[in-house]
Amino acid sequence: MPTTSQVYEALKKVKYPGFSKDIVTLDAVGGVDVTDDAIVVSMKDISADVETLDKVADEIRLAIAPLAGEYAIEVNMGAPGQPQPSGQPAENSPFLRDKLPGVNHIIPVVSGKGGVGKSTVAVNLAYTMAQLGKRVGLLDLDIFGPSVHKMTGAKGTLEVENNKILPFEKDGLKIITIGMAVPE
Repeated sequence: MPTTSQVYEALKKVKYPGFSKDIVTLDAVGGVDVTDDAIVVSMKDISADVETLDKVADEIRLAIAPLAGEYAIEVNMGAPGQPQPSGQPAENSPFLRDKLPGVNHIIPVVSGKGGVGKSTVAVNLAYTMAQLGKRVGLLDLDIFGPSVHKMTGAKGTLEVENNKILPFEKDGLKIITIGMAVPE
């Protein structure tokens, strides 16, 4: 008979889509119950679309299948006593993302390695979107080698008004870069 500890260990292999952490570390698991004939995993309301919820449930089943043997595997999306997933963010959820007013889409350009052209891709993508008539802002958070200010010609220092950083504007593009906040 598998133990709840073994099931939790297996669940640590399940990464939540779009996150680098597993569902146990993210505190998305509401509970694990091992009965006489089933392993039941109850998830907290993680406020995701149906496709994501289905993917997480499938990954859970795959992760605990080696432990299950003849035990049935049940995955409940929404822990007992919690509302079923509604598509609305749950209060204090690690999956809660505050929307920025006026921002419809965020396109991250990232890599785990330096010197691969992230800034070049980000600047070209931003200017291309601006040329297509989109309202675009470019946020450069590279603290080790900011270069967006050089690539775009953003000059001066960042200014703050009402506790908000004011972006530099150039050629229809709003730019905030660490390069304008630190000395050369």
